[in-house]
Amino acid sequence: MYPDPFRLGDNILVMCETWMSDGKPNAYNFRHDAAVVMEAHKEHEFWFGLEQEYTLLDFYGWPYGWPKNGFPAPQGPYYCGVGTGKVFCRDIVEAHYKACMYARINISGTNAEVMPAQWEYQVGPCTGINCKLTRATLPKLSSSTLKLTQSQWATSSGCPASFCTV
Repeated sequence: MYPDPFRLGDNILVMCETWMSDGKPNAYNFRHDAAVVMEAHKEHEFWFGLEQEYTLLDFYGWPYGWPKNGFPAPQGPYYCGVGTGKVFCRDIVEAHYKACMYARINISGTNAEVMPAQWEYQVGPCTGINCKLTRATLPKLSSSTLKLTQSQWATSSGCPASFCTV
């Protein structure tokens, strides 16, 4: 359970698992499978670091800051960029970061990615599973659409993971 950064007060956000009516985990409930493995080997103390990359799209499905009938200038100035014409939607990125901090999610950083309107945030290092709730908070901050898959401009968005045991 996490403090709700949107409704504040005593409200909470809860990360739920999905179960079938027969009492078995849903076939897509990988959180359950991960918990079983981590519990069986808890003496190894699993630690994770996750990077979630995403692209913010406008109402028409086009990345913010892109020319409406074309593509932006070639890659180069956007990665970890700062300033006008280099990054777009920083206000949404900053609001997401603050919402995660309020919810006590171990978010540890953000940076602009290789194309305009593409961003990344990092979660961790932390024990257990702590990234999914960050994905749920991001769309609540904007009417933007998030694209977490392959883009059409020579780059992609994914969720690279780092893992270690103590």
